[in-house]
Amino acid sequence: MTLDQLKNDNRVPLALIALMGLLLIFYLYDLVTDFIIPTPPAALTASRLEPISKISQWHMFGEYNDSLANLPQTQLQLTLQGVMLSLDKGSPSYAIISSPSKPAKAYKVGDTIPGDATLEKILKNEIVINYQGIMQSLKLPVPKLTFAE
Repeated sequence: MTLDQLKNDNRVPLALIALMGLLLIFYLYDLVTDFIIPTPPAALTASRLEPISKISQWHMFGEYNDSLANLPQTQLQLTLQGVMLSLDKGSPSYAIISSPSKPAKAYKVGDTIPGDATLEKILKNEIVINYQGIMQSLKLPVPKLTFAE
């Protein structure tokens, strides 16, 4: 069949309309099925689904623990000389601690420090130590500013 014969055939427009109609039906079906909510599988019953009111208890970014903020200051004769805080999880942070009987030395978390305490956590301006089962804080000394008159 040549192109001229197709132009003169009256069935071609009907076939094209039928094809377009079929494509429109498939498109509408696909569009409607996107909005239909599927039924949950039998494993996800209503008893296992938590109500949305419990979303505040999910703690998506972790739980706030202010127990480190209110630690007592240690009574051990220690001085925190400095902190080398590592942001890389692979390399440890260090705290430089001195005591009257020992010179300054770098310690990492888990090390035993002078006074028979254990270094538990290294923060930006302080460290947390465990002395006889009690968590205590040792802060960096802050020099006082004095102004000449």
